[in-house]
Amino acid sequence: MPDERAQHVAEVDDSDPRSMPTLLVGIVGLVLTMVLVLLLEVLYQRTTQAETYRKVVAEQPLELRQVQAQQLEQLNGYRWISEQEGIAAIPIDRAIDLLVEEARGQTQP
Repeated sequence: MPDERAQHVAEVDDSDPRSMPTLLVGIVGLVLTMVLVLLLEVLYQRTTQAETYRKVVAEQPLELRQVQAQQLEQLNGYRWISEQEGIAAIPIDRAIDLLVEEARGQTQP
C-alpha cells in the first residue's frame, strides 16, 4: 500500500503547468487589453470633440440670431429716423442705387 500512495503523489507533482504557453497567453492578453484601451480612448476623444462642436461651434446662440435678424431688418426696411426732421432710413440696396445714380449725374456734363 505505501507504494501506491507514493506513486499517486508522484503523478500529481508531475502535472506542473508549462511556462511557455502560460507566458504566451499572458503576453497576448496584455497586448489585446492595451489595444482595447487605446481604441476606447480614441473613441472617447472623437465623441468628445463631436459633442463640443455640436454644442459650442455649430449652434448659434439665440441672442446672436436675434441681433442678426434685427440688423437685417434695419438694413432692408424703411423706417423713420426722425419724423419731425423728415429723416427716414431706406433699404441699403436702394441707398446704393441712389448713390450710383447721383454719382453718374455728377460725372456727366
